[in-house]
Amino acid sequence: MRVSVNWFVFIASVALSACASVPLAPPAYDQAAKNFVPPPPDRAHMYVYRNESFGSAIKMDLQLNGVPVGTTVSKTFTLLPVPVRPGFQYTLTSTAENTSELQLFPRPGEIIFVWQEVKMGFLIARSRLQIVHPSEGMAGVR
Repeated sequence: MRVSVNWFVFIASVALSACASVPLAPPAYDQAAKNFVPPPPDRAHMYVYRNESFGSAIKMDLQLNGVPVGTTVSKTFTLLPVPVRPGFQYTLTSTAENTSELQLFPRPGEIIFVWQEVKMGFLIARSRLQIVHPSEGMAGVR
């Protein structure tokens, strides 16, 4: 018995179009985070966001200095309040088909926006982390 290639493509596309989900904060917390209030002087805020629909069925794990800090899916963001110490470096890592790393040196009271861009991969989506201008980051998070 031979299975049609078209049948396989149909089943694969249905499976990949299923929406991935992650735990979301309550609406009040989501709205408060979107006010972009500056952090206290001994901290910085890092927003990591995905604002694309491409790769919506793919979850991408985030780590900060090797510690898991969240998972993103399409149209979500993660807010990471981090302590700031002079000369201290953070390594933000995004894991999908590949591993993308970004070195960050946050300053006291700073808000950093990191776009977790979704790229076409061989089997699943790839990610690319990049710092963006605050106006672009705020629009992406909203």
